[in-house]
Amino acid sequence: MQFGVVERPTHYSTRRDLAQYEVPGHRFADLSEHGFGVALLSAATYGWSVHGEDMRMTLLRSPRWPDPEADIGHHDLSFAICPHRGSWQEAGVTAEALCFNAPLLLGAGAGEVRSWFSIDTPGVFVDTVKRAEGGDDLIVRLYEGHGGRGVARLRVGLPFTEAWFTNLLEDRLGQAEIEGDEVLIPFGPFEIVTLALREARDLRVRT
Repeated sequence: MQFGVVERPTHYSTRRDLAQYEVPGHRFADLSEHGFGVALLSAATYGWSVHGEDMRMTLLRSPRWPDPEADIGHHDLSFAICPHRGSWQEAGVTAEALCFNAPLLLGAGAGEVRSWFSIDTPGVFVDTVKRAEGGDDLIVRLYEGHGGRGVARLRVGLPFTEAWFTNLLEDRLGQAEIEGDEVLIPFGPFEIVTLALREARDLRVRT
């Protein structure tokens, strides 16, 4: 899934378990015991299966129907193995998988490298930054990916005057608390949070 995780058994106890010989997933799959584990990180491959101590990743899907020539040709595939101590949350597996899936790319003439948005809580991730569908606000979508709760601080590297919490349709729900260049964001387990930032009018970033 795009946000959050799903825990599944590694053995077949029911017919439902048996039917899950392969399940869809984004970015990583992790097999852990208390104190240690190993994760498989993917780059745009989405089929996984785990049985006992065996982890498998489907590298290519080439069905005969409806297109018998689907996926025929040359493919470049990337994956990584990430052993870790502690739980997958403590080891930051989600962050590692995000970096592996979408690495930072710098082009010629990129100039100064800086962070426009940063978060102080390891389990909260900035997923999307875009212009609002119905206005000039800047939309920042975050999610909690470890199953925890608390209050995170989003540091904004652009001048802004207001911050509002919205739903996924970008309807305003309530004003967010601002301290300097930071927005305080209360969050719950696996919660998706959407912010609308009103930029200072004379210093808007052109996109």
